[in-house]
Amino acid sequence: MKNLKTLHGMIAVLISLLGCIYCGSGGQRVTSVAVSPGAATVTSVMGTIQFTAMGTFSNNMKQMLTSSNGLTFMSSNTTIATINSSGMAQCLMAGGGPVTITASIPIAMGSTSMMMGSTAMIQGTAVLTCM
Repeated sequence: MKNLKTLHGMIAVLISLLGCIYCGSGGQRVTSVAVSPGAATVTSVMGTIQFTAMGTFSNNMKQMLTSSNGLTFMSSNTTIATINSSGMAQCLMAGGGPVTITASIPIAMGSTSMMMGSTAMIQGTAVLTCM
């Protein structure tokens, strides 16, 4: 009986932790994504810079977003700069104009809220210049 109570307690804690991680800010909807830095310049070919994304939720709480929340990063021009799933961007060549870095996340983290056949996304952007 004691082992059963311990198991129930551990399951309750695990469910609570997974709820916090999986649902983000109490299951609230993401209302905006801010990418930081908002503008960056890398002065060397193959130089890197780290981008992050902060989500604001419908209850006004903020949370750093990651790929485990469903966050994806994208470069508008992968010939000039690439970005990985962790937000690390790398300049591959100098010039060619600024590159827009976009961070996207489903409106309801962990859900598949559908809008016209695809998951509804919230996006934030930043500008990267490679010199």
